[in-house]
Amino acid sequence: MCKTFQKVPSDPWFEELNDFEKLWMYQSWQQDQEDKIELAKSHGILIGSFTNYEAAKKMLDRNNPTASSTDEEFEQATQIVLQDREKQLNSLKENKSPIKRRRRKIINKS
Repeated sequence: MCKTFQKVPSDPWFEELNDFEKLWMYQSWQQDQEDKIELAKSHGILIGSFTNYEAAKKMLDRNNPTASSTDEEFEQATQIVLQDREKQLNSLKENKSPIKRRRRKIINKS
């Protein structure tokens, strides 16, 4: 924060800051650092991919795992979801109870 706001650590400005603002500034700084690290890592993988494509591919896959499924698995999952939905709808129909409404008490102002 000293570099960003060009203040020395003993400046009273830091004492006057709200704790939430300090936390927000710290988390913003931390996210900026993580973004810089990710950029450097991506550049390294890009440069390395010219000499060893397989290793670069493994590094990318380790960072960004992908999941795949077949059409049959998708159909099975869809059927399970639809069956569960039907069960829930049926249980709601069976347990349907009249809505009980409360009457508000009228207060006379005199």
